[in-house]
Amino acid sequence: MKSLDRRMYSMAKSMVRNDEDCADAMQETVLKAFRTISGLKEAAYFNTWLFRILINE
Repeated sequence: MKSLDRRMYSMAKSMVRNDEDCADAMQETVLKAFRTISGLKEAAYFNTWLFRILINE
């Protein structure tokens, strides 16, 4: 999970450039993913699905 955290942080940081906004986006992403995990049809696409949520956040 640490590797995923770093990748998520890098992605968020490249889009918002502010540490606080980056942390907020990551937190909202995890919450949305937790709430909607049942909608994920293929476990193999988890990373792609999670990063799509982050980008939209």
